[in-house]
Amino acid sequence: MGVTTDPRKLFANHYVFLVGIDSYDNFRNLGGARNDAQTLYDALYGIGYSKRNLWLVPEEKTSQKNLQEQIGLFLKDVSATRQESSDPNIVVFWAGHGFPGDRSSYLLTKTTRSLCDIESEAISLQDIARRFEEVNPASLTMFFDVCHSIAQEREDLLENRASQLLTPMRDAVRRLRRWAFVGVST
Repeated sequence: MGVTTDPRKLFANHYVFLVGIDSYDNFRNLGGARNDAQTLYDALYGIGYSKRNLWLVPEEKTSQKNLQEQIGLFLKDVSATRQESSDPNIVVFWAGHGFPGDRSSYLLTKTTRSLCDIESEAISLQDIARRFEEVNPASLTMFFDVCHSIAQEREDLLENRASQLLTPMRDAVRRLRRWAFVGVST
């Protein structure tokens, strides 16, 4: 049996979950996060990924509640449509605001109100990894383009903000059984 070059077959068991949040109700808006997610979606579709396997969360569905629902629907869809012969390959791309917390790094949602109660207001990196591991993927690759520029507006943060954000992310990545890539911009 030869190696297939048909992109529809090659990427049939590859799934991508994309989030790009530019508009925040309570924090400075970004310019480019949404475009980055859309550009990656377009590029993957252009090389042969099925639209069914590309899940670009609409910006109006980027509240904490909606994002948790979107992740659940994505994982349900992956479980229902994956090829029977192999486990799925999953890529997560998330662009937006991030924030270092005491026990985890957090991804801010459109409706995050305050950094004071970050654990209940945002989505932790560990929760993201745990949720996507539920479908037992053959591979899980996670890209986080999270700027923490909101932290610069807060006087109560330590000077080394990048280290604060990266340490919990690095620890979460080490606990994963698969590779993950983490990016931080300031």
